[in-house]
This record gives sequence, C-alpha cells and structure tokens, in this order.
Amino acid sequence: MDRACPRSMEWGEDRIGALYEIADAWPARLREDEWGQVVLLPPLSGVPVPVLSLSDGVGGTVVSAPDADSRAGGWNRVVARSSRDGVDVQGLAEVSSGVRSVYGPYGAVTRFFSSPLLSSRLQCEAAAASLLAESSRRSRVLEVSMAPDPRLDLDDAVEVFTDRGTAWESRYWGYVVGYDMPLTVVDGAGRVNVGVV
Repeated sequence: MDRACPRSMEWGEDRIGALYEIADAWPARLREDEWGQVVLLPPLSGVPVPVLSLSDGVGGTVVSAPDADSRAGGWNRVVARSSRDGVDVQGLAEVSSGVRSVYGPYGAVTRFFSSPLLSSRLQCEAAAASLLAESSRRSRVLEVSMAPDPRLDLDDAVEVFTDRGTAWESRYWGYVVGYDMPLTVVDGAGRVNVGVV
C-alpha cells in the first residue's frame, strides 16, 4: 500500500485525523501494531470468515448478547469525490435492499467524502464502498457479555450463537469492533462488541 500524496495536501495539527483521511481515501484500515506503530491494512471482507465462535448455553461462555442498532453515523449512501485540482470524478455506494435501503422506510442518509488522494472513478467507488461497509458494521452491534477471552482482537471475524438449543436460536456473523477485557475474575465479565454484517 504505497501511494504518492499530492504536494498540495495540507493538514492542520490533527495528525491522526490526517492519517484517517488517507486511510479512507485509499481505502484502508488504520490500526496500531504490537509495537505501538500505526499500520495501514486492507479493508475487511464483506463476508466474514469466523475465526472463533462465541456461544451461550451448555459449553458456552456468553452471558448475554443483546442486539443494538443506531442511525447515528449509519449512512446508507456514500458519495466520494476528488478534490484534486482539475480532476472531476466521483463514486457512489449505497444500500439497495433490506431495511437500511435508500428506497426503504428511512430514506437516504448520505455522507459526502472528498479527498485530493482520489484521482479516478474506480478509486472514488472503492473509497465509497469501504466507508459504507464500515458504517454498516457500526450501525448494528451485538454487545456480547462473556467470560474474558484474550484470543480476541479488533477486526477478528466471529460468529455468535444466542439461545443455543432453543427454537429461538440465532446465529450472527460479524467483526469485533471493540472489547473490554477485565484483568481478574473479580472484575466481572468481559465485553465484546460485534459489528454484525
């Protein structure tokens, strides 16, 4: 992931904000490695391949996994445009089916993104699709309360089973978007937020 930035690009004092803008335009994920260094990684796949199953019931460690969703920051249409001098291109990504569809009951909720790093229609479409996927993951989250599991990390693909062994059994796939692991058993259950795909 090595790409030149136009010399005309300037940012104020918000260095991390500048890095997030670059990651959004490429598209990429901005993360911290085990040494505390910032790394850029490829975007997550649209279909998670679970590396771990979280389950309640017999043999499981999940205490609860209530489903929460929010319209805050939950766009269903993203328009990405180039702000480079002399370049007039844009790309569009939108949810076209399901409850969150731009044609559904909530209508279109559009986010506009522009960057001088975008110079072609394909780059604009890739940035728009990545921003839309990230918005979708963060708009529907399972807040899993469970026994602490140090194997989990941000962006891990997981499957969550709830009401195991009942007629209401549910299965969700998603990515870990946040977690809180207590240091000792006395500190209580751990929390893993799974952005459902």
